[in-house]
Amino acid sequence: MTTKRFDLYTEGPVAKQLFWMTLPMIGGMLTNVLYNLADTLFVGHLGEQGWDSVIDPGYGKVALAAMGCTFSVVVFCGSFGMGINTGLSSVLSRIIGGGDPHRPRQVATDGLILSVLASVMLTVIGLATIDPVFALLKTPAEAMPVIRTYMTIWYYGLATMLIPRVANAALRAAGDTITPSVVMIAGAILNVGLDYLLIFGHWGLPRMGVAGAAWATVISRGLVAIYALWALRKKGLLTFEFPRLRVLRESWGKILYVGIPSTLTTLMFPISIGAVTRLLNSHSTNPNPVLASAENLSAVAAQAAGMRVEALVMMALWALHTTVGPFVGQNFGAGKMDRVRRAKNAAMWFSLAWGGFCCLLAFAFAGHIAPIFRPETDIQEIMTNYLWIIAIGLGFRSMNFMGAAIYNAMNFPGRAAAVDLIRLLVLYIPLAWLGRYFFGLYGIFWGLTAANVIGGLATAAILTHLPEPPDNATN
Repeated sequence: MTTKRFDLYTEGPVAKQLFWMTLPMIGGMLTNVLYNLADTLFVGHLGEQGWDSVIDPGYGKVALAAMGCTFSVVVFCGSFGMGINTGLSSVLSRIIGGGDPHRPRQVATDGLILSVLASVMLTVIGLATIDPVFALLKTPAEAMPVIRTYMTIWYYGLATMLIPRVANAALRAAGDTITPSVVMIAGAILNVGLDYLLIFGHWGLPRMGVAGAAWATVISRGLVAIYALWALRKKGLLTFEFPRLRVLRESWGKILYVGIPSTLTTLMFPISIGAVTRLLNSHSTNPNPVLASAENLSAVAAQAAGMRVEALVMMALWALHTTVGPFVGQNFGAGKMDRVRRAKNAAMWFSLAWGGFCCLLAFAFAGHIAPIFRPETDIQEIMTNYLWIIAIGLGFRSMNFMGAAIYNAMNFPGRAAAVDLIRLLVLYIPLAWLGRYFFGLYGIFWGLTAANVIGGLATAAILTHLPEPPDNATN
């Protein structure tokens, strides 16, 4: 096996290569986001005439709010996988860029083993802490039965979600963005089809409601995991030889050197979302507890749907985020800092341009999108305003996570952590709380936007001077 089996991006036009690396990922991201939208749409219409065989008009609102409450916990668990992804991608891309012909297969395999162990640990802890965690988020009592059902199934299938993500990270580090895109597209198509069949009960299958959404995710991701492992094996990035403990420890040490700081900072995002969910679950000042609970439930449901739409317009930025890291890693490993700087500039300018485009989309279509998810006018109004406000900061938010990806790829996890923590810890939660304190519900959304704008500008300033690669850049 030699590095000729991998796609190298250390020569040629930078912008063109980034474009062709990113383009396949946009297709994968798009279908993945559309799956999340379909998932939210189906769950939101549970109990409604014309959608469901069991008529319970209020159940869809409760189910949608429950899905919103689970979001921060789901992302929290995914953050551990994301940390392994980031560490593996950084180490592997620098090794490949440096021209080492032997180590990539073992390092990729060791990263997969680490992801399986992490999923087992998270499953055990997660199943034991469902009630206290959601109590901490001030989850409405009527949503808890739905959450217990969904999260129990989801936790048992956690490994099927982490394995494809780690496999995709390894493939992208090797310059292959087409296979990860195929993996995501196949998983999303399977998920949407199973969602519809299992949530509402069609083709002789039982009506499972929210449990059907969880089972659809586990089954589709399990099938995709098998394909991803086959793709790794074909690419020469997977071995079934029993790993030597010394080699395993060395690989894990290098992956976790980047992965642990990345995990800790990535965990700040779901913690921040959880804090915002807590604010939404307690924002109402209505003295009537029943009416206050209903208002809080509407706010959580509206944001849950709004975040899915937000993810749709962010797909191109997320796609670039997944490719700029491997590109920078390969060139940093090869000592080509001029190409690293050009990649950084391209990512930053594209973030701002796409962010402006998202603002135009939000102002033009947000009011027409909200009624698709729920018929209640209060939910529609909150969701529309959420999309209008949050769109202003999307480009700046992208600048922030592009900066973190670049620093991680260059093996400077401390700097990547600083970039993330400025936005999430110093700005995100405090500004959301201040916004709620002074301006109520919509003040929360303005606080989040202010955090994204300030964090993005700070990242751009920090990235003005990139560090030079040390002699052991590929290690």
